[in-house]
Amino acid sequence: MIHKQDRRLRVGVLGCGPIAQFAHLESCVKASNADLYAICDA
Repeated sequence: MIHKQDRRLRVGVLGCGPIAQFAHLESCVKASNADLYAICDA
């Protein structure tokens, strides 16, 4: 059985510009319950 505190958030980021680099990715690294799952930049 998976408890709520054991659940992980898988994050995907579309676009790797400054907002992604300095906000989204940094927040994902700091979050204890999140994993950076995918990144896509065109």
